[in-house]
Amino acid sequence: MLSSFPDVSKLPKLEVLNLKHNVITKVSHLHLEPVSQTLTTLDISFNKIQFTTEEFITFIEMIRLYHLKHLNINGNDFFESKNKSNDKKDSYKKFMFATLEYVDTIDGEHNTINRNLLDKEEIKKQILLMK
Repeated sequence: MLSSFPDVSKLPKLEVLNLKHNVITKVSHLHLEPVSQTLTTLDISFNKIQFTTEEFITFIEMIRLYHLKHLNINGNDFFESKNKSNDKKDSYKKFMFATLEYVDTIDGEHNTINRNLLDKEEIKKQILLMK
């Protein structure tokens, strides 16, 4: 089980990175920079990933700049919060709203949203209806 993000610098042609079911707590644009031109699919589901607001903004910017098209985020807390009553679903919704402009498929909390099949308003309705 991995507790930190692996070094991908020796894999410059990597297209799919599956890191699901580990205990990784941080993901940075620096981790993925070596494969920024080739990586299309990132599965970071079921880890312990959390972001500060600044880290979250940087991660979303990374998604925008890289060629990432498929992202699995299911099973993470995402946002560090002093307020423990923060609803986990709200974290997923924030993440999905922020990334749906850039990736084709976002898996989150058992929902797959493909922006190529729906317009933005319909996607937002789907996200808001998540239970």
